[in-house]
Amino acid sequence: MKVMWISFTFALSRAPNSFAVQLLNTATNLVATGLFGQLLFEEKVALSWWIGACLMLIGSLIIISEQEEDKKKTE
Repeated sequence: MKVMWISFTFALSRAPNSFAVQLLNTATNLVATGLFGQLLFEEKVALSWWIGACLMLIGSLIIISEQEEDKKKTE
């Protein structure tokens, strides 16, 4: 739970808008869930899960960067 709040407040201080905060927080929670599950509980996390998590993270970053570019164009 503490990791979620830390990532959320970090995203709030860095992100340009609340949509980006939600994307960053969700992606961070997804990766943290996989890491902690594997490290603390010795869960077996499939390679396909990690690939999917990385694709979601990359997609989130693309959306955020495109929003920044659109914002710069309108200014």
